[in-house]
Amino acid sequence: KSGGLVKMPDNKDGRAFGGAEHNFKNAEDNRKMRDTLFQAYGVTASDLESYNKVQTAYAELRDEHLAKIKGYGTAGVKFSEAMQRWAKDPDTLAMRDKTVRLYVNAQEQFLARYGDLDLKSVTEDIGKDFINYLADPNQYKSKRRQQLGSKTIKNKLGYVRAILEWAVRNNYIKSNEHGLSGLSTARRGRPPEERELYTDSQYLQLFSLQNKKPEELNYLGKKTVRFGLGKSKPYRPEMMLILQIIACTGMRLEEAGALQWKDIKEESVEPEGDEVTCFIDLTGEGKKLKGFKGQSKNAKRRVPIVDVLLPYIQAYQTNFEPVDPEAYLFAHFFRFNSDGKLSDEASDQVMPYIYEVRTHEKQFLDIHSMRHTFRFICNDEDTMEESMIDCLCGWEFVGMGKVYNTRSAYKLKKLSDAMNRLKLSFVTVVDKERLIKTSSNVGDT
Repeated sequence: KSGGLVKMPDNKDGRAFGGAEHNFKNAEDNRKMRDTLFQAYGVTASDLESYNKVQTAYAELRDEHLAKIKGYGTAGVKFSEAMQRWAKDPDTLAMRDKTVRLYVNAQEQFLARYGDLDLKSVTEDIGKDFINYLADPNQYKSKRRQQLGSKTIKNKLGYVRAILEWAVRNNYIKSNEHGLSGLSTARRGRPPEERELYTDSQYLQLFSLQNKKPEELNYLGKKTVRFGLGKSKPYRPEMMLILQIIACTGMRLEEAGALQWKDIKEESVEPEGDEVTCFIDLTGEGKKLKGFKGQSKNAKRRVPIVDVLLPYIQAYQTNFEPVDPEAYLFAHFFRFNSDGKLSDEASDQVMPYIYEVRTHEKQFLDIHSMRHTFRFICNDEDTMEESMIDCLCGWEFVGMGKVYNTRSAYKLKKLSDAMNRLKLSFVTVVDKERLIKTSSNVGDT
């Protein structure tokens, strides 16, 4: 390393080779002697070639890094160039495709407004102007809203800020040259909307849609959809089942839509007894995707199937005889995207049913509202503990979760008994016979 005198070790035969001492004054001498040493100790030519390639690549990386450091205060990097390099960063490549698109859209928006600036020219004043631009209701007019939400503005600024943070990490600019750091978007844009819960009457209306005539439906059937919410969808009786599952379990749409028949299981209450508890097993891999980090610990859980829901699953299962355990329950409705997610397509298919029961077109009532409604239904049951609800829905525990794992905090039978005391009779208005043989492509995977 120092280029000084180096004592050579003996070879396998006990003889010193090449003389007792060698004086290395340059890298080439070092490399030749290292190759000689490797050969003396049995390193193959293939191993040696691989090692040399790694060393060469490391040297190039080191030189590039040193060039960046020396480049402080000299030739700058343009925003567009930084975008291209950021897109090839390993952390970026690990993101979901949809997430990367959100980043790129905001970055291109910034680029279009301010031009291809040098990264050092992205000042705090430009950042503040960008926030004002995003918050201006005249700049953004959607079909439902006149102004971007405060969270959206915060996210867009963060997507642009990611370029400068990347540049700091890679020594293209110094940390004090990061013009967007420390900017606040507080109280800018439209205040966040409060998600509403389903009322009993809305649930009864939702699960009674089968009794509606086509001309009575606004978002299902042949009528043209109003309010710019896309094309109308045909009413499908089987779609009621996924809504029933979410309403009776508090599951996420992504979880319910990705269910496979092998996830529907039963467990004996007693080793020698005949009583069993039916449940949905969400402990397998890929049942709840969260970004690119995989399934969260709390989302891995077992969810009992309440008595009022079980007959509908059994009726629907007759469409799949013989049952392929690997088949998806709703494969003929939803397709996975390039990120391995199906929530976007599932939402597009299911939301028209929700639109039918809203009190007005701007009511913030969606599929995820069913998950929160389930929690409030659980809260109405006096014997249902908060930590038990967390366990059922896959939320982070506030109490027992600090000590116990979500899957072992409560026995399945206790969870099942508690769930069967909930007031979920609204799902029984669905005619389960209509779930049988209602679609020619049921079961296609």
